[in-house]
Amino acid sequence: MLDFKELSEDGLELEQLIRELLFNKGLRVYWSGKGPDAGKDLICIEELEGSFLPSIKTWLIQCKHKAHSGASVGIGELDDIVDSCTQHNATGYLLVTSTQPSSKVIERLDGISKNPSNNITATYWDAVKIERLLTTPKHWRIAQRFFPISANEAGWQLYATEKPNHWIVNFKGYYFHLSNRIGSRCEYHLNSISERISEIEKLEFPKKHFIRIRAIYFDDKNGNYIWFLDYMHPHDQRPVYAAPDIKEYLGDGYVQDDGQFYNYDVKVQQYLEHSDHYDPDHNDYYTDYIRNFTSGLERERDWKIWDADHKAEKRIDEYNEDRASNSFNKLCEALSLVPNIRVARAVNSSIEHLDKFCFLRNWYEIIKDLNIENDRFFSAWFFIEVYDEKEFINLINKLPFGVEAHFRLTKFYIVTPAGYDGDEDNLFEITISIHPAFVTNKFVGRDLLNKYFEELTQAIHEYVE
Repeated sequence: MLDFKELSEDGLELEQLIRELLFNKGLRVYWSGKGPDAGKDLICIEELEGSFLPSIKTWLIQCKHKAHSGASVGIGELDDIVDSCTQHNATGYLLVTSTQPSSKVIERLDGISKNPSNNITATYWDAVKIERLLTTPKHWRIAQRFFPISANEAGWQLYATEKPNHWIVNFKGYYFHLSNRIGSRCEYHLNSISERISEIEKLEFPKKHFIRIRAIYFDDKNGNYIWFLDYMHPHDQRPVYAAPDIKEYLGDGYVQDDGQFYNYDVKVQQYLEHSDHYDPDHNDYYTDYIRNFTSGLERERDWKIWDADHKAEKRIDEYNEDRASNSFNKLCEALSLVPNIRVARAVNSSIEHLDKFCFLRNWYEIIKDLNIENDRFFSAWFFIEVYDEKEFINLINKLPFGVEAHFRLTKFYIVTPAGYDGDEDNLFEITISIHPAFVTNKFVGRDLLNKYFEELTQAIHEYVE
């Protein structure tokens, strides 16, 4: 909830808040300024489109800021509303309060509106009404300006729309749409969304570069989230990430710990900070894409950034290929330095391809197309010919070993049609593994493997030297 105690006690900021809100609604507003106001704080001009001719209605607006005391607005705090409206040629009166009006005040406003002897409409906005007006895509930026603490640190605020599977969400200063494909409940999303937001906030950006969440769509038929994100950067500065970089960091296309697949639609947006039209959560970032947000359709990308995205995707592929093989190749090189052994065959882990198996197709075809070992997702494998078994076992005893990362040594006994000959049993298999319980995604898994490969490589070098 918005905390109206953040507004100055003198009521000035409440008046400014209402003025900005009315401006944003497209109304003409005039402020009496600081000091005696002759029964008015704001005058608002509302232009109405009639069936035959347009008309103009003038509203006299009085603001009563009582949030710091928590008291209701009492009947004795109001001026003679009819006389004040007559003085300012107003046919409408609006009482604005940061708490609530008393029952006597509500009765008085209702009586004025129903009195046939005058042509005045009298009503009120209380704290609840003001908050409802502010918590919309069009006005949320005003809430963030006047309530910098509560608007950005508030817990979950969920607002239903006209559709049973579509909500507006305020959380930690983010304003976004949340939609289900089928279901009419959204509470079960909240923990997962909170964790993903924490991951997004760990991304390092230069000053004035940031990510805004625009929408989250959940395909509850297939178990798939689509997050719509905008990477915002000043128009006079180059973005430090391309959209594929952010998607790669967040793990686009793989399963998170909640068992759901995640995809990210990332748009890189430049902005003019000092433009009158700019706000980080401006309505323009939402209204053009409501259909995408509520159906999970990817937004169209600007053709100007297609080339940058393509280069980023190519760079990421090359980086991941190097990342997957460098530490493994160094371990192979270290083993080749060990005397009296020969590495006959070595197979790296295939953990990068683990997410390919989410597709509903024949897994044999996937294995064949990728040319991978189907039992090597969490482990690497070495087949070694040993010429001095005692020396080899001495090396094995020097290698690091633990629960998170470990290896298994297996000796082969070969039986031929001619019978068993123990003198020729010099073949060993080493399986280097990480425990699947520590693997939250394929990137973490590769990092754990590489770390263990490097520890083994260092131990082998120390033994050889």
